[in-house]
Amino acid sequence: MNKKFFYIFFIVLISSYSINAQTYSDRTFLTPRKQNQNLPMMHTTWHELQESFNENHVGGSLQATAFYQKSDNQKDLAKYFGCYNYRISEFQDFFAVSYAAFSDDTYHFAPCDIFHSPDVSGQKLADKIILRPSQESMGIHLGYHQDLNKLIDGLFLKIDAPIVYIKNSLGYTSTGGSVSQSAFSWGTYSFSGPEYSVLEFLTGTATSTNQSALTKGKWHNGNSKTRIADIDIAIGYNFLYEDYGYINASIGCTIPTGNKPKADYIWESVVGNGGHFGLYGNFDSSLQLYKHDRKTIDLIFGFDFKYLFKGTEKRIPGFKESNLDPSYPNITLWGLYDASGETGKTGVFPAANVLAQKVDVEPGYIFDGMFEFAIGWKRLLCELGYNLFLKKEESVSIKSWNNDKYGTVGYNHNPDINFDATTISLDQCYKNIQSDDLLIYSITTPKVTTHKLFGNVGWVFNELKNPTMIGFGASYEYPKDNNALRQWALWLKGGFNF
Repeated sequence: MNKKFFYIFFIVLISSYSINAQTYSDRTFLTPRKQNQNLPMMHTTWHELQESFNENHVGGSLQATAFYQKSDNQKDLAKYFGCYNYRISEFQDFFAVSYAAFSDDTYHFAPCDIFHSPDVSGQKLADKIILRPSQESMGIHLGYHQDLNKLIDGLFLKIDAPIVYIKNSLGYTSTGGSVSQSAFSWGTYSFSGPEYSVLEFLTGTATSTNQSALTKGKWHNGNSKTRIADIDIAIGYNFLYEDYGYINASIGCTIPTGNKPKADYIWESVVGNGGHFGLYGNFDSSLQLYKHDRKTIDLIFGFDFKYLFKGTEKRIPGFKESNLDPSYPNITLWGLYDASGETGKTGVFPAANVLAQKVDVEPGYIFDGMFEFAIGWKRLLCELGYNLFLKKEESVSIKSWNNDKYGTVGYNHNPDINFDATTISLDQCYKNIQSDDLLIYSITTPKVTTHKLFGNVGWVFNELKNPTMIGFGASYEYPKDNNALRQWALWLKGGFNF
């Protein structure tokens, strides 16, 4: 009966949220749920071990949880990082370059849009590159709990510190034949030299005499980091601690120890919360529903409520089109890869190189709540539960931008002469990028709602001199929208009291 209930519950949950789900697109940045925001993985089995203290112990409890998790919603994430093609009213999960772009709105760029050249006969560059982003992570989540009864009866300290390896990938594949063309030199009309493909442009290896390589917002099929994913420290108090249940609460802070985004890559790997200090509160409770002859059933409920404060990161906003063709709607199609120039300087560069800006980011509140049924029989403990995760939409603002300094170059612009962003013409500037043109939403992770079902099987050996536990568990997380990871996780944990 229980299996049928949870199966029906999960199907209804997925169906209802799929109907109301929102599809986001044209984003260059995503902040997924972090590895230190995972109550089910940290709480299971360990809560039972912590009840096994005796007078001979110093009151310490330590656990280590090895975990692996991987996302499986590549197509949804592809639309998030892809674009909504307003010309044909379609969400697109690819990047397309072809000379046909002059007449076919399916394509995003003509070759001269990214490799600036007036040589029509050299317009060979073409490819269609499909995105399938994913994330995998693994690590060891360390947890420490220390009772402070000698100071104040019921007082305790707890510390969490996950050591995490994260690998993000855009999962791109070339499907258009990877047609290459020479990197042209406009001023000398010498159209010979190394040939580059669209992929080489996107990965930052394509350059020429007058055009710089892409240095920001590069594509990758594997960008990884290994760090401590922030440290949580809290002081708590047991308001109730009886055989039939307990109630406790704690308050603490999050100390950022991970890396900050640098905007070198689209969806770069960030361990921790991006360098934001935070405050949080935790509530934890248990009620014993049944007990007979070493058989128990407990209902456990708890949550974390965290607030992350403003900090500085580096992100790449999109921008609005277009000075020369006002009939276009507001959004560019992959505009950060447009060939661009700087007022008073010669040469051409991809727009992303200068769009990468320092921004103020305030993540705001995060709610991580769970309830579970824990069924105990002798040393065995089986747990099955549900986890709700909520994250506020980020508040993002760009620190500064110089108007009339940058713009996308006109098709006939000669990169040997100084660029002028204030002169709107095919011979100079196609789009003057002003501060009001920068699209804040493109670097803002919207509010997140995810649902997780989890299970864990553990053994607690209370009769040992130092009570010990082992356990293993699994979970599956399902987001409401396409701005979060749909992912599965496995973990193996062990711990002891002393």
